[in-house]
Amino acid sequence: MSRLKLTQHAQIRMQQRAVTTMQVELIHQFGEQHYQKGGTYVTFISDRKLAALRAAVDSLYKQTLVLNESDVLITVMHQEPNRAKRMTTCLINLLNKWQP
Repeated sequence: MSRLKLTQHAQIRMQQRAVTTMQVELIHQFGEQHYQKGGTYVTFISDRKLAALRAAVDSLYKQTLVLNESDVLITVMHQEPNRAKRMTTCLINLLNKWQP
């Protein structure tokens, strides 16, 4: 996610309204922008989009990504305590043998 630059006013309002940096970043990343007069935009997450995001987040439970050092996605899997460890070890062994 991109880092927003915050004005002192925004920082004060976030503190007063108990809005976290993560919440601001999520709204910025997934929200809808609407132009308003004065050259500014308002950004918010609609009810429909929020429901879709909640469903997506709920489905992430125990899902795992396996990436290499260059951030290339190798595989995805459901995490099971022992299986995930065995699978990761197996994939590491395969990658060590693989020559592009």
